[in-house]
Amino acid sequence: MLREDQAAELLRRCEAAVGQRLTQVRAGLLNAEVRASAVWELLCIDAFAQIGPIAYERLAGASRPDLLLSVHGYSDFAIEAAYVYPRHWRNDRRAREFLSWVYGYAKVKNIPEVRISSHFFGDSTNPAGPVRDLPLEQEKNNVLRSEAFASFFAAIEQRPNEIHEALISPYTVRLKYDPSDNGPFVHGSSSVEESPLKVDQHGLYRALQTKARQHDPSDPYVICVGSDQSTAITRHVRPSGINERDAVAKLFGEYSRVSAVITVGLEDVVDQGFHRVAHSRSYQNPAAARPLQKAHIDALSKLNFNRWKFYFALEKWNSPDMSAFEKSAGPLGFAAREGSISMTIPTTILVDCLAGKTSLKEHYADPSGVTLLKCVEEGWEVVGCSFQAGDIQQALSSTVTLEFARAPERVYFGP
Repeated sequence: MLREDQAAELLRRCEAAVGQRLTQVRAGLLNAEVRASAVWELLCIDAFAQIGPIAYERLAGASRPDLLLSVHGYSDFAIEAAYVYPRHWRNDRRAREFLSWVYGYAKVKNIPEVRISSHFFGDSTNPAGPVRDLPLEQEKNNVLRSEAFASFFAAIEQRPNEIHEALISPYTVRLKYDPSDNGPFVHGSSSVEESPLKVDQHGLYRALQTKARQHDPSDPYVICVGSDQSTAITRHVRPSGINERDAVAKLFGEYSRVSAVITVGLEDVVDQGFHRVAHSRSYQNPAAARPLQKAHIDALSKLNFNRWKFYFALEKWNSPDMSAFEKSAGPLGFAAREGSISMTIPTTILVDCLAGKTSLKEHYADPSGVTLLKCVEEGWEVVGCSFQAGDIQQALSSTVTLEFARAPERVYFGP
């Protein structure tokens, strides 16, 4: 969702806004299983702090929603932040692990990985959706030794010019080998597990119901729920199936204590490069015991969840290499002038280079950049230096620009 240095700055701003140390949130940031939820809570604090004074968990009694927002001249209203994880996230992880076994085995057998595709399916009668049945990590050897798996690869080796398929039972996955598939990427398909047959199994409804049961404040009560991983929150409507609106409507029919719901989905956009954009929607409960007043609605209309540049999803486990989430950086920039070349380096990368953790050639794979780095290798002199401030909200590091010019002629020791 956010890189670590962004989250650190966001935490600092949120603690300043509420005037206290957010101990529980800090603990969540350290725990991979709830890290995304903790970051989402900070994003909510930051967004609501832009539209009015806020207090954090200040209501008395057992029912203490996350925030209390003050609107000048009107009653306060309570806000609870909720984050929706994919309900079957463990299956997502198991599917990746299974494919790593498949492609690792193919590599050992010198079989082109791009010719093997996969299809994961599930039980179409399950009320929660077509839940997949996939092997656990400790079942790897059983899978590799299974008759279906071994026969599939044996057939490929014996008849590499034919199409081969296999059902890897008792799991819900099929493999296919197609000798005409030359890539360049491996591909596959999967049932969408978050396609429940009943509204009470919908991921958004389950998250909202938990928060509705948890609090019953005397002020108007708003639940702000977001996700950058679950398909339960989306602005797209499925012609057949249960949608976001269905989940919210069922909640409103059961809990008059909830005045309104705000949903925020972070979606991938490919427009002059990859980026993620937050799309928010608000729903008011027509049967609310404490409905929002016009001033409340006007205040909520000012919410902006795109103040920060979002990164890839923070999954519920730490990957072997999490370095991409640690620091904001940016591109290596060059500008040529008559007799000199300017190089602009993100300070985060520059510090790592000085510490010996990386080098510019290692970090940047752009061939044009490597070519221009020859001015450094050839011993050009630094004739100018400047510093440019970064923008942590947009995940842009501060930068240092170095201007290089050719070194004086070697008159003592020759070229």
